[in-house]
Amino acid sequence: RRGTMDRLGLGYAAANEINPRLIYCSISGYGQNGPAADEAAMDLILQASSGLISMTGTATGETVRSGYSVADITAGLFASIGILTALYRREQTGDGQFVDVSMFDSLISAMSSNYATFLASNVDPQPMGTSFATIVPYRCYSGTDRSFAIAAGSEKLWRALCDTINRPDLARHPDYLTNPQRVANRE
Repeated sequence: RRGTMDRLGLGYAAANEINPRLIYCSISGYGQNGPAADEAAMDLILQASSGLISMTGTATGETVRSGYSVADITAGLFASIGILTALYRREQTGDGQFVDVSMFDSLISAMSSNYATFLASNVDPQPMGTSFATIVPYRCYSGTDRSFAIAAGSEKLWRALCDTINRPDLARHPDYLTNPQRVANRE
């Protein structure tokens, strides 16, 4: 949490006095400022507060957490990027830097395409299982002996899929000619 390292005498200000070239990174749930800065954060809570859980789950509405600790991992990746950028700057200026990474902000950044889709359509993202709102076909299907995934994310891949399953007629079907038409006719 914000302030913990300062209370222990190990905060950035104290460390910077000893070594002004130091790169110091803090990863917290909600960053150093703002209304939630003092809140504790666990991965599940961050998945919920960022909105990730509201769009992760089954089409029948059951929400689920991501299958791995996505908030923890994403924040770690953003921290690595911040540290590398600070190291590059230090090579040019000789100065250290405080790198502040918020787990919440990291998840919001990682979900930017979902927010962009919402802003363009004004439609709240909904849980869709393994489906994807803007690409069809793109999901897991149940086979007779196991599940399998299909991700035809371009017109070229759609035509190749139709040829592979011996249904080239689907590539010419008026309801499926383009991805937007396939999305409209998802079922």
